[in-house]
Amino acid sequence: MASTAYVLLSCDLDGVQNVYYELKKIDKIIKSDIVYGPYDIIVKLNADDLDQIKQIVNFQIKEIQGVKYVMILTLNNKLENIKKI
Repeated sequence: MASTAYVLLSCDLDGVQNVYYELKKIDKIIKSDIVYGPYDIIVKLNADDLDQIKQIVNFQIKEIQGVKYVMILTLNNKLENIKKI
């Protein structure tokens, strides 16, 4: 089952632009944006499953020079898991 995640990146002060352009080379990344706030870049990626998301983050995104910190937010697309309040 396909999985989607948002990845929040903190980068070295002078590394944001390099990280942004390197992210463009990763196939599963749908979109990336430079933002202002506690994170420098937000990435949206689609993968075959959660394991592939982990592989992309750990062996491609984290290896980019200038990436300091990564937070992964996975989407829960199963509405039956959501309880009504």
